[in-house]
Amino acid sequence: MADVLSDACPGPIDFPVQGEHKYSMIFLHGRQDTGADFAEYLMNLRPSTNRSLSDLFPSMKFVYLSAKIRYSARFDHEFSQLSFAEAFSGEEILSQWYDI
Repeated sequence: MADVLSDACPGPIDFPVQGEHKYSMIFLHGRQDTGADFAEYLMNLRPSTNRSLSDLFPSMKFVYLSAKIRYSARFDHEFSQLSFAEAFSGEEILSQWYDI
């Protein structure tokens, strides 16, 4: 089951460029997060100028990737002892780039 879950990964979230595309910036989210959540947070930030990242960098393409859903070996019990629902209710199965 862990192998099946590791293949589940949402595609990248990217925002259209406002001007001529010259640069790309790729963002990686933190543990137990997703690219979509991270994108929503960053794209809604407004610094003191009250302008978005897209406004500040019109030739920049912003890409937000999502890590695969993986079993976390941090926990010392066997994955096979958990039901699918139990696994998703805790931290045993989560979005992470690598296992800590």
